[in-house]
Amino acid sequence: MPSALWSSILEQLPYLKSFRAVACDLTDENLQTLTLWHVLPRLTKLNLDNELQLSTSFIEQVVWTHPELESVSLRGWNPSNISIQSLESIKQRVQHLYVETLRNTPEDIGQSETDSESDHSGWDSESDGEWLSGDEAVVRETC
Repeated sequence: MPSALWSSILEQLPYLKSFRAVACDLTDENLQTLTLWHVLPRLTKLNLDNELQLSTSFIEQVVWTHPELESVSLRGWNPSNISIQSLESIKQRVQHLYVETLRNTPEDIGQSETDSESDHSGWDSESDGEWLSGDEAVVRETC
């Protein structure tokens, strides 16, 4: 989905408190509108699962522009997109932070970019499975 479409959708949801995206192939650019304070001003929970292109540096920007944000859950993330410095900054701003990386990335298992899109059998993440409705349990476990 183009960035402009994400922007127009998110700008129409001023009362949304919880935002969850799962394997939407999002990029920092797609969600750039979330770095604006007036977009989702009541956001308290942010769950981004299996989003392999997003970076914690970007999430840090989102956290700084949303002071009401209490919980950030990043499951099934590519370890190369995670900055310890960003995570430390995020942790200072939110009550609950949960981060889980993929155990194997496409590079780790020797697959090309196109192979990894069609066959994820070499990927393994705790974010796959029965957690689909269990965000609250994950937040409780990490506190």
